[in-house]
Amino acid sequence: MNSHAAPSTRSTSGLIQKISQRQHVIYVLVLVVVCGLLFHKAQRSGGLLNPDKQNDFLAYHQAAVSVLESDLPRAYNLELPKPYQYPPSLATLIVPLGLLPYQVGLLIWIALQLFLFLWVFRSLDEILGMPVKGIDKTLGLLLMFRLFQSDFANGNANTLVLAFLMGGFLFFKREKMLLSGAFFSLAAAIKVFPILIAPWLLYKKRFKLAGFFLLGLIVWGVLIPGTILGPKSMATCYGKWSDTMLSPSAGIQGGEEAQPEMARGTYVAGQSLRSFWFHLLRDTDATAHDDDVFTVNVAHLSVSSVEWVYRITGAVLLLSLLVIFWRKGHPTLWTGPEIAIACLLMPVLSPLARKAHFVVLFPAAVLAFAIARTSKGARRKPLFILWGFAFCLIVFSSPGALGPWLSKRVMAFSPLTWASISLALIIMVPPLWGWRGKSNKAPCSKIDPKVFNPPCQDGEAKSDCPTS
Repeated sequence: MNSHAAPSTRSTSGLIQKISQRQHVIYVLVLVVVCGLLFHKAQRSGGLLNPDKQNDFLAYHQAAVSVLESDLPRAYNLELPKPYQYPPSLATLIVPLGLLPYQVGLLIWIALQLFLFLWVFRSLDEILGMPVKGIDKTLGLLLMFRLFQSDFANGNANTLVLAFLMGGFLFFKREKMLLSGAFFSLAAAIKVFPILIAPWLLYKKRFKLAGFFLLGLIVWGVLIPGTILGPKSMATCYGKWSDTMLSPSAGIQGGEEAQPEMARGTYVAGQSLRSFWFHLLRDTDATAHDDDVFTVNVAHLSVSSVEWVYRITGAVLLLSLLVIFWRKGHPTLWTGPEIAIACLLMPVLSPLARKAHFVVLFPAAVLAFAIARTSKGARRKPLFILWGFAFCLIVFSSPGALGPWLSKRVMAFSPLTWASISLALIIMVPPLWGWRGKSNKAPCSKIDPKVFNPPCQDGEAKSDCPTS
């Protein structure tokens, strides 16, 4: 009887191994195709072979050239075909690109973006410390493809921001706080919305990391630009950037007279929570890229009233999630759900977050599918429905999928924010109700990535482990 069982076991094991190998080949092929499409879109939109076409990388390149010529303020001139609209810190970091011709610089920029994209894809399971498999990352990538495509097509730096954020989390897990703070602050110095990582550094008394984060902001945002540009030129650049981007999008100027872009019938950019409230509560234009004014508002509140609605709802959302992780999560470490939620909230709560900014949802998209896949019982189906809902909102809200008429009406309600909230509902299952996945192993002896809470660390009493 045993002699027949052994060959059967070996046969089953071989079959499983063959299936696993075929799945791995499929995942690799999907990744190769996605990288090829991203490269094609980036080089085509950036004008690598056609000098008549340019994207936002032209603004980056012009800014780098201006830094080399000691005249960065001119890059902020709104009369330029592609005016520079970012902090001077980014221009000083990419200044080597200004030494190269535009096409060569563009090629290096695309290659850098692809390299960091692949690094994030490969390292995500280690960063999250959760049961992330090839199918989770592949389907998460398909959900995010439209957002990555937008970032690459526009020549933006959001994939860099995602990589720097993931680097910050990875170095924290390796207990290298200085490098962790340096990467977090570098992301915030390039694009302002990662500054929303700050509450997650303070609420669990991660004061050492918060201190390195603040130090990094001073180095990347003040010392390096001030040294390269000079204090006066740096101050001028920050003033121009604040006038054109920061102050209007943050709503700190107040009043329609001071904020003409908030007048009735004008377009309020972005897909964030703030954009949603302005579209819903004030008769502002809810669509871009056309001359028609399309409104969906159900009320007409003043600018300041809508700003307060946005601030209050955003604060309630952030504080609620912080309290949940304070009570349910690990007392000191970053857990997978906490990392995903912290990244997810950045574009949602940002005053101005366009489609490409939402590439930082990638950890949430992957982890949400992993949680749905490994859940069991009656909870599994609703989680897959929520993930599918987020998939539809992101993938099928484009004019190519819905047509211009319907897409205009869907995009008016900030579908990327609601897709983010759908993913957040899935991710909050482990901290709220326990993992209850396919593994019920206790996490307090060795690292077991199939549970929500990380293992007890060296020197940590077993009684202090959240699940002991």
